[in-house]
Amino acid sequence: MRIEKLVELSRAAEDAAAAFQASLAPDAPRAIDAAFHQKKNQFPYFGFVDVAVEDSQFVMFVGNDDLVALTYFWYGASAYERTSLRVWHEHARQARCILDIGAFTGVYSLAAAAVNPQAQIFAFEPVRRTYGRLLLNVQANRFTKAIRPVNMGASSGEGTAMIRQFRQENILGNGASILDKAIPTVSADEQINLTAIDAFVAANGIAPDLIKMDVEGAELLVLAGMKETLAARRATMLVEVTPGTFKEVASLLRSAGYGFQLVDDEGGGLRDCPEAVTSVCNLLAAPLP
Repeated sequence: MRIEKLVELSRAAEDAAAAFQASLAPDAPRAIDAAFHQKKNQFPYFGFVDVAVEDSQFVMFVGNDDLVALTYFWYGASAYERTSLRVWHEHARQARCILDIGAFTGVYSLAAAAVNPQAQIFAFEPVRRTYGRLLLNVQANRFTKAIRPVNMGASSGEGTAMIRQFRQENILGNGASILDKAIPTVSADEQINLTAIDAFVAANGIAPDLIKMDVEGAELLVLAGMKETLAARRATMLVEVTPGTFKEVASLLRSAGYGFQLVDDEGGGLRDCPEAVTSVCNLLAAPLP
């Protein structure tokens, strides 16, 4: 394919995205659903996407393969996990050392660097091809001084693991996990390196005060490897939980002296946590006085 054809396809996708956004009701869900996939497949886009988080702007590259960046492309510059990113943005503004555990292509790290370029940000992404996109996004935004990409996963200790992929190779593997899921595995042939957060913190002489964790069901393993970091009670955390891990994560955080709220990405705002959750969601956890 010649570049002229690629530009033509991308311009057609831009026109389709503009029309699609104009057709949406203000309160319509910004979901990665059947309509989203139909548009993505019918109108492939290759290029940079504008992203806005509150008053910060940056770009992300997409080869019609990054579902996070494509959410912004099809639904608008503020579409993805709007409440979680707003809360993250507020805390990142004053943070000095940030850990983004499960960075994927970097949206949370990029948002933190955009609002606070003086922060020291460590972005952990173990999957090689996704890590490559993270590097590209960091370079494109000239955030190399703020963001240090780390091609490792986090767990309870040092070592290696096989990571399971649940998407075909033409889509970057959001959802990849070192754990089994109740969905078919596409590939489990990539060996990744693992570190415990406590060991990483000690080796780098850092004191994180803001942490995001999105580790696809491995939350308890990661928390087991950061007992000293939790005991320091310094870091505010945004932790993704599943219906299967919520209760144990909540219990562990309570015992470590943390209070937490549920981030309501659909309704907006923060609310008290229920006794159980029925879908994947984020918790905002902060040390109690």
